[in-house]
Amino acid sequence: MLSGRRNGPRAAPTARRRSAELLPEDESQPQTSHTEMWEQHARWVAALPKDIREAHEHCGGNRAELLASRECGCFYCLSMFPPDMVRQWVNRQDRDGHDLADDLWTALCPECGIDSVIGDRSGFPITQPTFLADMHRHWFDEGDR
Repeated sequence: MLSGRRNGPRAAPTARRRSAELLPEDESQPQTSHTEMWEQHARWVAALPKDIREAHEHCGGNRAELLASRECGCFYCLSMFPPDMVRQWVNRQDRDGHDLADDLWTALCPECGIDSVIGDRSGFPITQPTFLADMHRHWFDEGDR
């Protein structure tokens, strides 16, 4: 017996909700509001190369485009696959909480499960070796934004 200790992984640190912010246990750190975070994100996205920004628009709400594609690629794990390999789709909702139309569902990569899938019908060069790698670098490897 382990005298009061549980077996298994430790529980994640707790956080408390105060107004619209999610605060860590250490409240000595300056807090950023939800609005400020979205504004920072919008500035960061605006600074990305145009083709990278525009291609990213094709990784969400993309069911119809992917199903019309011959080949798809994931810019997270860099795998390539035909659209019929996609088995999981997630849906977004409008501001009132209603599901969007079926053709606007978002694919999850069959290899890694991330929603970073783009089809060749997007018009972007997903089969070029550097394109998905560039997308990955800009969206996942940029470090602290």
